[in-house]
Amino acid sequence: MAKHAESLDPIVHSFPATAEPAEPWMELNVTVAYQDLLTREWAWAVCDHTVRRVGTGTLRSTWWKMDFLEHPPLLTQAVQAAVQADAIIVALHAAKTLPDALCRWFDEWLTQCAQKESTTNNALIALIAATSQTASHLESTRAYLRNVADQGRWDFLPQEKLVVV
Repeated sequence: MAKHAESLDPIVHSFPATAEPAEPWMELNVTVAYQDLLTREWAWAVCDHTVRRVGTGTLRSTWWKMDFLEHPPLLTQAVQAAVQADAIIVALHAAKTLPDALCRWFDEWLTQCAQKESTTNNALIALIAATSQTASHLESTRAYLRNVADQGRWDFLPQEKLVVV
């Protein structure tokens, strides 16, 4: 089986919706940061579910693999995408220490977020996967992400699941 190299460019998707929306002009701008294939698939399912709920409005999303945030130009683009987002989805594994690139992304986002006056309700959606070995890190991972949401004055919506490896 051939190994595919991942592009360092962000993935941008516009999901067409399938149901009637409350307001036909509605557009939801989402930025997604994911850790690996498992967390990307989980985030994709959440976006797909959201599209089914939103209706014929559009969900526009940018996708960032956390490893790619190590590259300064991509980090800058990802921060800008997050600043413009209505929602941020972070899909990751519970860990004692979160990826440095993710923490830098949040630090830069918070700096810019503090300068922007938000007039809408925004949400940080945390999808946290844990194994039996990492379940003890769920609380600290959740607490870090809740703190980020609180600092940005965003709603915090965590979802956790135990995965078998």
